[in-house]
Amino acid sequence: MRPGATIRAVQVDADELRVAARALRDDAAEDLRRAADRVRLPERQYGVEAAFDRYTTAAAYRALVTAVDQELRLLERAARELADALERTALDYERVDERAAHRLGRDRP
Repeated sequence: MRPGATIRAVQVDADELRVAARALRDDAAEDLRRAADRVRLPERQYGVEAAFDRYTTAAAYRALVTAVDQELRLLERAARELADALERTALDYERVDERAAHRLGRDRP
């Protein structure tokens, strides 16, 4: 630590971390999953060949849909992993608080 620097206490509310994790998992990740499911819906329901003539093909459309689908699923997985990390962090903070309270010889409030 550099001379003259001060140490600041950090207060973390584990419940707020869990609320954020739940929102990520239940809202953001689920919305991304639903969006990924819908990306391929036009082709499944209607087909896309009819939208193209003999000079163009659906290959570019399908490549785009595949790329968007993969990106959305990657974002969904990232949101779920971040939610898991937030929950683990909340648990870690609670454990540290309990250990600190024990060292100070008192029960955690």
